Amino acid sequence: LGEDNPLGVTGIQMRDTLSKELSEITCSGVFVAIGHSPASNLIKDQLKTFDSGYVSTLPGTTKTSIPGVFAAGDLVDESAFTFVSQNRRAIGGKYSDTKTL
Repeated sequence: LGEDNPLGVTGIQMRDTLSKELSEITCSGVFVAIGHSPASNLIKDQLKTFDSGYVSTLPGTTKTSIPGVFAAGDLVDESAFTFVSQNRRAIGGKYSDTKTL
């Protein structure tokens, strides 16, 4: 869900996989976990990546080659520990009222 002017997220719509019921949650940002291999086709030719497909970030941060765009989790490192710690840092550093679904 979102707005065009200014461009941004206003919420998410979810479907319960058992009951098929739809629900909405109001939010101003979304972090999407997309798996264990770098599904970087979404950002191909937009962000600097390594030959392996992982997104290049400034060491010790989630900052990418585009100011204001951050990468974490499976896009930057294949280890589960890094996934958890970087997502916590990315979310906690930007938003104080986050919700895990």
